[in-house]
Amino acid sequence: MSRTKRILRWSAITIGGALGVLVLGLAGLYAWAQSDAGRSWIARSLEDALGRPGELTLHIGALEDMDQSKSKIFVDGVESPKFFGTPLENGKHYRAEFTSRDYDSSKDTDFMPPDL
Repeated sequence: MSRTKRILRWSAITIGGALGVLVLGLAGLYAWAQSDAGRSWIARSLEDALGRPGELTLHIGALEDMDQSKSKIFVDGVESPKFFGTPLENGKHYRAEFTSRDYDSSKDTDFMPPDL
């Protein structure tokens, strides 16, 4: 086997191994991000990065049981047709109403947030 072929062979093996390690690392990172600890860390990091003390408090929680067809976002008292795509603008007042999927069958249907 010539020297050039050996170099190409070992280069291919090295690059293939590096790509394999990269793929395994990304798969592990994705699996961790889907865990409770990973989601909690991501939420805390986003809250810290996007919130401004004294101006904007951001809290990220789970909306896994939400019925998006019944939930609404209001901007200055008017329902936004964009729902989660509604852009945040300085000086605007935002209010969100989230409805659980089991709201109609729940025993606690009388709970509603206060009107602001």
